[in-house]
Amino acid sequence: MRRRAAMLAVLALAAPGCASSDEDLDRELLAERLETMTIVTRAELASQPPGSPARAILTLWRAVQFRNPEAALARVSPRPTPDQLKGFEDFIVGTGAQAAATTKPKVLDVKENGARADVLVEFIRHRKIGDQVRARATGRLTVQLVRTGAGWLVLWRKAADQLPSAIS
Repeated sequence: MRRRAAMLAVLALAAPGCASSDEDLDRELLAERLETMTIVTRAELASQPPGSPARAILTLWRAVQFRNPEAALARVSPRPTPDQLKGFEDFIVGTGAQAAATTKPKVLDVKENGARADVLVEFIRHRKIGDQVRARATGRLTVQLVRTGAGWLVLWRKAADQLPSAIS
């Protein structure tokens, strides 16, 4: 009897982190499904040629999804000035990450011209509607990149200005 009581006490302490009702469980599962549908996966990165402009864009988006300003900085050009750096980092961990949490990029076309490239990206927004996740294309954006010794880097200033209208 004491063993059963001890097990029930352990379960009672562990339960607060778990869904407390079917409705809570459904909400948690839906949130997990939404995240699964929007995260740029390693397999999606690997599906793009190594060192390609398309892979550079997906790598940058994944860095934003994971709120990693250092990884994002490694994929952009020119490097933000000291005055811009705080705003850039705040964007990555704040507004950018919120948008990236519900939006997934899809590379539609890549045009390379020497050390420059234009990549047409379509953004797919995933939203919870009732007990379902629905997807719709929100817009397209041509992202410009430049090839450097560090690989393909996104010309971030223009992309940052145009991104809000492409993902809303």
